[in-house]
This record gives sequence, structure tokens and C-alpha cells, in this order.
Amino acid sequence: MAPQPNYSDYTYEELLDVVSRIDKDSYPERYNLVMQEIAERTPTETNIDERVELDKYKTIWARFVSLVIDTAVVLGGLFVLAWILLVVGLGDNWLFDVLSSMFWHAYVIFMHSLGGQTVGKMIMEIKVIDHKTGADIGFPQAFYRESVQLSFGILMLLCLYAVSGDDDISVGLVLGIVAVFFGGTVWLFANMITAFCTEKRRALHDFIGRTVVVHLT
Repeated sequence: MAPQPNYSDYTYEELLDVVSRIDKDSYPERYNLVMQEIAERTPTETNIDERVELDKYKTIWARFVSLVIDTAVVLGGLFVLAWILLVVGLGDNWLFDVLSSMFWHAYVIFMHSLGGQTVGKMIMEIKVIDHKTGADIGFPQAFYRESVQLSFGILMLLCLYAVSGDDDISVGLVLGIVAVFFGGTVWLFANMITAFCTEKRRALHDFIGRTVVVHLT
């Protein structure tokens, strides 16, 4: 009697080939074993839906490209802002320092609160939505999502303002600037790490804002 083949070692394509050739009347047991192995490997509708559901969260590359696009948009906006302030005679003024420092945060919060998309996200067809409901986020969630980075921006602005108004810079002030810079850098890398490691690619700011970034297509 010929030994029973170990169909678990067969590839999916080989199993399909076997089932197309086997005489199920002469070898009913083998036929059933092959069909059982195929059934275990064939993606079910549920598995397909789960894969599609997870695929929509694979946004790392699209988010990076959208960040580059948004950086270009913000720089363009800052150029226009600087030109306007120069025209009205406020080019060399603390107002420009404040506005330029907060411009990025204001842009991100405003655009996300409108429809979950910055210009970059619109181009890359990704969107920030509520993590639990999938609904659009409003101003509160957009603000919370950006709150930590905004805080570091404000602290750095205050440190630089203190430096500009003090000819004798204290050690404490230097340490404060270093601490803010270090904290902001740690926050940036922590966001990147959590985005890569979590199943739905949620960064720390997504957990704070109760949001998630998804593909629209």
C-alpha cells in the first residue's frame, strides 16, 4: 500500500493541482484530506475583510510624503506672511516671530478640524478620523492631537525670546533650551516608533487625540 502523502508540505498551487487530478472515487480519503487542507488555506470572506480593514491603516509612507508637501505649503504661507508684514512695516517685529513659530500648528489644527486633511493628506488621499467611530474630527480632537508639539513650540519660542532680550545668558536658560529641544526630539521619535509598532499605525498624538489615519481608497 502506497504511503499517504503529507499534504501539509504541499503549496496551495500544488494542492489545487492534486485535487484536479485525483480520482476521488478510488481515493476518497486522500481527496478529503486534500480538500481539508485547501479549505484551511483558502482565505475566507472574513479573513479578506480583516486584511482590507488593516490595509487601510498602512499610511506611514503616505504620511511622510504628505508631511513634505505640507512643509512646502507652510513655507509658502510664511513667505506670504513675511511679505505682508514687510509691506505694513512690521517685518522686523516680535509679531512675525510669534506668527511664524505658531504657523505650522495653526495650519495643522485648522485643516484637521475642517475635514481631517491637510493639503498633503488630500493629495495622498489619507485622512484623520475618530478612532472609535470613524467620524470626522472637530477642533477639540485636532487641538488635543497637536497639543504636545504645540507646547514644545511655545516653550521654545519663550526661550528664544528670553535669549534675544538678555545679553547675559544664564546657565539655567541654556539648560532650559536644551531640555526643550531634547524633549521635542524625544517626542518626535516616540511618535515615529509608536506609528511603526502599533497595528493601526497610531502615533502617540493619535492616542492623545483619540484619532487614527486611514487611506480613503
